[in-house]
Amino acid sequence: MGTTKANRTNGRSGRREFPAGTLAIAVAASQNSKIGDAATTYVEQRSCPSSCVFFDGGGCYAEQGTVGMFMTAPLNRAAAMVEASPDEIAEAEAAQIDSLVVKPGRPLRLHTVGDCQTDAAAQSVAAAAARYVARGGGRVWTYTHAWRDVSRDSWGDVHILASCEKPEHVAAAHARGYATSIVVDEFPTHRRYDLDGASVVPCPAQTNEKVTCTSCRLCMDTPRLKKNRLTIGFETHGTALGKRRALLALNDPNNPDRKLSSRVLIPRFIKKFVDEHGREPSTREIATALAISLSSVQQMRKKLAAEERETSA
Repeated sequence: MGTTKANRTNGRSGRREFPAGTLAIAVAASQNSKIGDAATTYVEQRSCPSSCVFFDGGGCYAEQGTVGMFMTAPLNRAAAMVEASPDEIAEAEAAQIDSLVVKPGRPLRLHTVGDCQTDAAAQSVAAAAARYVARGGGRVWTYTHAWRDVSRDSWGDVHILASCEKPEHVAAAHARGYATSIVVDEFPTHRRYDLDGASVVPCPAQTNEKVTCTSCRLCMDTPRLKKNRLTIGFETHGTALGKRRALLALNDPNNPDRKLSSRVLIPRFIKKFVDEHGREPSTREIATALAISLSSVQQMRKKLAAEERETSA
């Protein structure tokens, strides 16, 4: 259970599908342009801690765009057909790593989607990562939102960075032995800068389109990051709605509306605007108020208008 070499596209819906019960996938060469020349794993999201503020519609990059459509969503659908604990999911991921054909020296990026939320899960994946390196693979690196609950020792030689949302989290993660990364609204500079006591290095792959993870390799040297107390910074990224949700996750995590879709947000905003101003808002006014792109607002308004016409017909 949990391993697969094949997937298919549903002819009627056009959706990508994996065999029922697929829990994890490993690919020998990532197609992600940011990662570069590395192997990687994709793991269904029951592997992730629910305490992550970006989880389940909260702005997680892995739920958006191409990755969300063709990997995360179909993987979650396939996995939902079976019962599996976080530890069992990790065992499936470990089996996938063991099945990889290793290109000598090629790094492995764990969890383009997914995480390990228990010590046993991290130990299973770390053991498979060690076997990958022993078979000739390069360094293994990843990020975790479960750093509060999982011991750094459970990750062994994996270059693991605690994913933080606030500077005070950085200090707490350092105290638990982790190197650190942090998500920010935007970079004030592309150079190293201080963020309330955290020394933040903006991710070079985000600030320079010619740089990839495998050409940069900063995150693959966690001893250096810990020694120099450096924290890798990542700007919120993804679709316009995804970035909006991520920003709310960082700045207003208790906002009850932060996971709502544009299908809900736009009509609600229009009604409120009409009540207050006696006219419909422009597309730009909606986009500005909701922090959603103009094109996304235009597309959704067209969909809503078409649905209204169909209902009225």
